[in-house]
Amino acid sequence: SIVGTADKFHSLLDHSIRFIQQYRNMKNHNISIGFEETYFSAHFKNKNTENYSLNTSFRTQSGYLYSFFIRNSWSLKNRWKFDTGIRYSYFENLDKLYFEPRISIIHKIKPSLSLELSYGEHNQFIHKIGKENNSNFSMNSRFLSSSKIPTILSKNLQSGIRWDKNDYNLSTTLYSKSLSNFFKSEWSFSLEEYLSYNNKIINPGYAKINGLEIQFRKKSGMITGWVSYHNSNTKYQIPDFNEGELFFADYNKNHELKIIILGQIFNTNLSASWVFSSGRPFTSLENLYVESGSGYEIFSKGEYNNEQVKSSHHLDISLVKNLEISKVGIELGFSVYNLYDKKNIAHKRYNPFSKELSIKDISMFGITPSIFTKISF
Repeated sequence: SIVGTADKFHSLLDHSIRFIQQYRNMKNHNISIGFEETYFSAHFKNKNTENYSLNTSFRTQSGYLYSFFIRNSWSLKNRWKFDTGIRYSYFENLDKLYFEPRISIIHKIKPSLSLELSYGEHNQFIHKIGKENNSNFSMNSRFLSSSKIPTILSKNLQSGIRWDKNDYNLSTTLYSKSLSNFFKSEWSFSLEEYLSYNNKIINPGYAKINGLEIQFRKKSGMITGWVSYHNSNTKYQIPDFNEGELFFADYNKNHELKIIILGQIFNTNLSASWVFSSGRPFTSLENLYVESGSGYEIFSKGEYNNEQVKSSHHLDISLVKNLEISKVGIELGFSVYNLYDKKNIAHKRYNPFSKELSIKDISMFGITPSIFTKISF
């Protein structure tokens, strides 16, 4: 029997006009002045049926974002490079002006060795809010800031060292990002709840993201490629969520290692890539429950994202042959994903429709061969 149906349509449209004036005649300076106008329009339509009850809702959000910016790129004695900028944004829906400074500095210690540092502040007026713990599909919707939905402020700091010598390149980057007024819904997202009630429905918190990226690359020669390692840690803290304790973001991956090898022989491009990745976090069953009368929606008791899916790794190969017949370019390709057929787990899926809430593993693709052809005139 059919328990219920859901018909949902969510869209976001934006139209932008940008004007930039550049001044290049000043020594060691390149100044840009610009203005930008963006119009956003978000539409939401939800139609839900459960047994004999019908619930339909339709909402529209729209607003203008105006931005004015000044940027100056300049150098000092060929050893220092600066990229400084100031941006002011005005969001019509909130009738408020936002100040967003940016700066980037590059210092060349030697011709092949440089230090890099950058800082910037950015305001987020569009938010992607996912359906919490949905059992069957991932539905993400975009919404605009309003008097009920706060603007998220992001402060980004990044520093690194870059070494570039002949055919080789090595870069190391440390980054830190903090988010103010960050929010996340504990129940299934309802636009009516966010726009109709008072601000108490959103009690924003903060987010902290830290990471390290290392990449070694061979840029030329018969065999090229790179090795990269990424370590990241993304945590949120929201007063009314997860009992106010810090928790990992849904997409958090602590470790990721990539090895890419590229080569060419007899006009055939060869490539191989091996990827290792930590598993994403998930919430254990003992910390979840289905609330009666909620439409089989899953709620969190606490200790959100307290466990982690097993790490995954896979090897992919690809061969591409280039041909030219009567000035017609032809590419013939063959590739294999997950060559050694590793049984990797992508994420967990919850099932609230059985007598008891259950969870199961959702696997990635096993060994997957494919062929393709590209013809260009």
